[in-house]
Amino acid sequence: MFYSIPFKGPCGAVAGAYTTMVAIIVPNTAGYRVRVRSVSVGPADTAPNDRNWSVALRRIASVSSGTAGTPGASITAANIPKKDTSGPDSVATGATVYTVQPTTYEANPLWSDDCNDRGGIIKEWDQGGAPRAIHNQLIAICVTPRTANAAEINSTIEFEVY
Repeated sequence: MFYSIPFKGPCGAVAGAYTTMVAIIVPNTAGYRVRVRSVSVGPADTAPNDRNWSVALRRIASVSSGTAGTPGASITAANIPKKDTSGPDSVATGATVYTVQPTTYEANPLWSDDCNDRGGIIKEWDQGGAPRAIHNQLIAICVTPRTANAAEINSTIEFEVY
């Protein structure tokens, strides 16, 4: 089954300090896993400035081994938008615009790219190359400005439970 989580929010104003914008949280139940199928990220400002920022797809290998952070908004599994309205609810939950950042991300991102407020990024993965998270893991889109100027970000992460 396929699901998506859209979000909008500020990326913070500290250059090089990633802000967790949206996360998929896989429960600690054996057999549960997700793979990210696409990410779209762009500016949400009505009059975009000429600001650069970086986006990264990051994972926490074990949510229970550290601080998973504090989301600005939590999304229950039943409230994650389904691609097929007759399909089952997601097994994973979601969270957006964290007020306290998770502290246990893996050292290197699964994917990253840079963008400007006057552009956007769309990244898709096929079934074999898609970044994955298994039970008790978190996978998230994180954004940081390249200079000390916050940007308003609008994005969607699409994932598959398999």
